[in-house]
Amino acid sequence: MLRNVDPLRLIVAFALAVLPVVWWLWKDARDRDPSVLWPLLAPGLKFSFSGPPPELKGDWNGRPAALTMEGGRTVASVRHSPGKRVRLELGARADVERDAGMVVPDRVEFPEDRAFSETFLVRATPEDFGRLVVDASFRARLAALPGVRILASGGRVDVSVPDPRTEDQFRALLDVAAAIAEAADHAA
Repeated sequence: MLRNVDPLRLIVAFALAVLPVVWWLWKDARDRDPSVLWPLLAPGLKFSFSGPPPELKGDWNGRPAALTMEGGRTVASVRHSPGKRVRLELGARADVERDAGMVVPDRVEFPEDRAFSETFLVRATPEDFGRLVVDASFRARLAALPGVRILASGGRVDVSVPDPRTEDQFRALLDVAAAIAEAADHAA
């Protein structure tokens, strides 16, 4: 049966079948390594890349911002006025409860959004700051950031996610951090 098959056609068919798989594996490996991916994303974000360890720095919405790797997560850090005494923590309910201990005194509830409240736990000081920041549109933005963890305290906002790979995901990460910093600057 194979005697009638042209060897050149067989080689071409094999190459056409294997090349897409090899390309996909190469691209996936490249996108998992920040030291390879981040220099490619830096120009689109108007950030500068440095490393090792990999780091992107620049201005985002008029604020100094940085993207780094910490504990296997990508962290977007944006500064806000350090004189403001506000604190915000947001993450998966189980993680925040575990880190806070048995009692979570500064919990902010969102009874109007049961799905959000079942998934996330928000801690804020003052509580009004948490409600101001985590409004309905902000909660909708978090859908683009699976595994998000936020800590805003001491003049700095850190927003982390496990594995962003596209420029749009990096932009969403930076947008969330900048929005919290802006709210912190305007908090009473």
